[in-house]
Amino acid sequence: MAIPHKSETRLQRDLYKAIGSCPPIKTKHSRELALSKSVFLLLLLGLFLLTSLSSAHPTLLSRDPSTVSVLASPASPDFELRAAPSNATLPLDRIANVTIQVHAVGGFNGPVVLELTQPISSDYGPSCPDLDQPKTVTPNPNATWTFSCTSGDNVVSYTLYLKGTATTSFGRLIHTVQVTLNFTPTNTSSSLPSTDPFQFSIPPTYAITGALVISLIALTSYFRKKHSIAARTHC
Repeated sequence: MAIPHKSETRLQRDLYKAIGSCPPIKTKHSRELALSKSVFLLLLLGLFLLTSLSSAHPTLLSRDPSTVSVLASPASPDFELRAAPSNATLPLDRIANVTIQVHAVGGFNGPVVLELTQPISSDYGPSCPDLDQPKTVTPNPNATWTFSCTSGDNVVSYTLYLKGTATTSFGRLIHTVQVTLNFTPTNTSSSLPSTDPFQFSIPPTYAITGALVISLIALTSYFRKKHSIAARTHC
């Protein structure tokens, strides 16, 4: 014979009272709590797996830029021009010697043609016969070429512009370098004393003092003569 639900509940209460314990309390959201616990356990398990993977393979989660290898492209073959000296000062009667240095870059080993970018002015520029015709040099890895220049009759500062031209498989390479020549007057004065007994020099201070003394003497003589003439007239 089946016991009604209410009678069964009352019997259970009496049983728990007899054994001295309380019946379990059933909340309304017990199912939701159980589901939350399951989700929390799954999250802990996922976090543990991610931590294990990151310790075994750190590059999967983070990448340090300092550990990335970058392959630099090699420099294209080229050359550089330098002048020694690039600026020279010398008197009109001296000869200027200038050296052009050709340095290879990136394994360059082709011929380089050196020449002026524009002709030298014949009116006031220096004379550089070595620059009348182009000069070909081959850096291996370096090469030098020296040319000479003499001044004209003018005190002038003149700048030469030289270019180097090379033809490679990458195209035509052109670089320029400049050289400035400063020609100063020839020093004709001498620091030795003169040997001519009739030649002597008067310092400027003594010359001014002498001129003042001579002027004072001339004025004194003039007024003295004038006073003498006036005295004779009154007599």
